Amino acid sequence: MSELEGRTFLVTGGNTGIGRATAAGLAGRGGRVWIAARSRAKGEAAVAAGLVASGDGLAGSSFVAVQRWAHDLRVFHGHTPPQCDDMIGRRRDTNEEMPDAPATSHVKRSTQESYDPPAFMVRRSMPWATTAGQGLEFIAYGHSLDAFERMLRRMCGLEDGIVDALFVFSRPTTGGYYWCPPLKNDGRLDLRILGL
Repeated sequence: MSELEGRTFLVTGGNTGIGRATAAGLAGRGGRVWIAARSRAKGEAAVAAGLVASGDGLAGSSFVAVQRWAHDLRVFHGHTPPQCDDMIGRRRDTNEEMPDAPATSHVKRSTQESYDPPAFMVRRSMPWATTAGQGLEFIAYGHSLDAFERMLRRMCGLEDGIVDALFVFSRPTTGGYYWCPPLKNDGRLDLRILGL
């Protein structure tokens, strides 16, 4: 039984950013989520990206990819500020995307709209740090794992031989795939697809 099963949540700003990730996380853990957003189209896009739309025992579920990345910040800071900007694809001083960023920049390798078809998913990352290292925890919710897999393939250069510059200073150290089941009308988990 999910800890959020039978509970209802209203997420403001749930069509983008942290609100979108929060809405997907709550829904993925069994909560019934209402999204309050300024743009209905963006809210609908968030639901379409993060939840399975149809299928007996699948509709309303979400596939989740989780990774822990470890950063070697000594390597990163060993580069000049313009080189660091080029690796990420954003200007550090303004956080604006660089339209002229190199093809190896992380932004160019991972922009969801640049895939055919687009690789939309609800994705977020949070920093972590211990005395032994630092990095980020990455999580992506999707209506399938396809978008995540395509993004990883491109980042690794398996599509076109261009490797994401993120790998200059960062590596995934753990990861896993998960499935968050949908809810039945009575609020219980729908595990039919598993034969339960």
